[in-house]
Amino acid sequence: MKRILVVDDEIGIAEAVSDLLGDEGYVVDVARNGEDAITLLSAKRFDLVLLDWMMPITDGLGVMTALRGMANRKSPPVIVMSALPEDVVRSDAEIAGFLRKPFDVGDLLRVVSQTLPAR
Repeated sequence: MKRILVVDDEIGIAEAVSDLLGDEGYVVDVARNGEDAITLLSAKRFDLVLLDWMMPITDGLGVMTALRGMANRKSPPVIVMSALPEDVVRSDAEIAGFLRKPFDVGDLLRVVSQTLPAR
């Protein structure tokens, strides 16, 4: 089973995405800020990260920087979720996919399945 980390400071979004992906058969962990995400990424292996870009404490770029610094770990692909334009986010970080908030369920499932084609 594929393990996904959902990182979003908006609790409603994090829980909705987690529930939806859980219903699709994924194992899902949730972090409510970048600092918690870094802690989870240090402790567990994930197949994919869905990452909000604009968060308090540690933002998406801070999480991406921490991921690159984890030399003993293979970084999972990251799909960024943000209200910012995609080109702004991509200019700061190398990402596997992008979801512009607000996004619909179909877009979420499509981007996740394209990034993790084999279950």
